[in-house]
Amino acid sequence: MAGLRFSDTTGIRREREKLGAGRWGGPLLLLIVAGVPLMFGAHFKLFPDATKPKVIVTYASLDDVPRFFDEETQDALVRYCGDPEGEVEFVGKDVEFSPTTGERCWPLTPVVLRMLRATEARERGEQAAEISRKQMEAEEAERERQLQAAAETARQAEQAFRVRYVNSSAVSQLGSGHVAITISDDGLARAIAQALRERGVSVSTNLLTNRVFDESVFSRLIAGDRTLLSRLQLGANQATLLLGRLKREPVASVGVGNSVNMRGHLTVHLVPLSGGAPVSLPTFSEAGAGFNEEQARAALFKRLAEALLEQRAVTELLGSG
Repeated sequence: MAGLRFSDTTGIRREREKLGAGRWGGPLLLLIVAGVPLMFGAHFKLFPDATKPKVIVTYASLDDVPRFFDEETQDALVRYCGDPEGEVEFVGKDVEFSPTTGERCWPLTPVVLRMLRATEARERGEQAAEISRKQMEAEEAERERQLQAAAETARQAEQAFRVRYVNSSAVSQLGSGHVAITISDDGLARAIAQALRERGVSVSTNLLTNRVFDESVFSRLIAGDRTLLSRLQLGANQATLLLGRLKREPVASVGVGNSVNMRGHLTVHLVPLSGGAPVSLPTFSEAGAGFNEEQARAALFKRLAEALLEQRAVTELLGSG
């Protein structure tokens, strides 16, 4: 190549062919060197979006979407997959198929967006209505529970009230003509009951407890208070209550044969459970004597029982029985 001149194109071509280059090698090299950049330039000029990063995200709801439309072109920046009035999925603008179902995704238009917002509003309204309904049901259930609890508390209180004053096991004896005796002294109550049994009267001494002598209860009981009798579950019976209070004086020595004397004052009230008018007998007094206090007490109780049976109201009661 020492004698090769650059103006001799034929010689240059010949030398290139010796080195293995074809006649199209030059144009091909020129195409590669100059054409590829020109091709990329033309592509990016004709398709400017090719240089932008792809938006292939997914959104849990419309509230998670930062922007719906391009501010300048108003093109959709979000696609939706599914039924706008049903289950729908939101994805980036470059996602063509749902990553969940494989369905085609469509650009989110203003019309579809309004439809989706309306569906969301309807669903929120339905959810709020459901929450309100469940809350009302819960409140109603709570009110019912409280009413039941209050009713149970009241029932227990009424039961405790009856147990305080009435022996429920003795209520079954309260038939017609029966006399339920309650005296402030149990010994006198037994003496009167024995005297009535000897007259053929059905009697009991265990219907009421000694708590009935609490003034707040006793005054209402001897007045035949129907409300109180109803609370005690006694108002529907045909028996008669014989209620009495005994006041005893201190034991006194009579000075004869070392005997002692005991004096007592008895007030009796007759209360028909069937609803008749109560009768309060005048207080009467008797005395009993004996060689000791026990004998004097027994004598006093016997004389008080005899005196009670002589009372007109008691004889009328025995006659009606």
